Amino acid sequence: MFKQLITFGKTTRLDINAGKSFFLGVSDSLKQVILRDTGFNEGCFPFTYLGVPLIPQRLLASQYSLLLHKLESSVQSWMGKHLTFAGRLEIVRSILYDMV
Repeated sequence: MFKQLITFGKTTRLDINAGKSFFLGVSDSLKQVILRDTGFNEGCFPFTYLGVPLIPQRLLASQYSLLLHKLESSVQSWMGKHLTFAGRLEIVRSILYDMV
């Protein structure tokens, strides 16, 4: 599986972040084998993605406020435009992609 992950990274030119390995629902013994064989480090919660803290539990609406504020300020210039739903969705996707 690790070889496939490396091949995927080379093919897509996406970097593997060895410090962000998270294990949910995996036994401790299997987790240790994976960490040993890959050389990865186990990550810890919470960490942020797109400005939103990620935790193993459900996020509260208030924890999305930073992301929503960034989206709102980026979309502000498009508010008066006559765009289809698909057009608005594409703008939001583009903005989110740029935040990564």
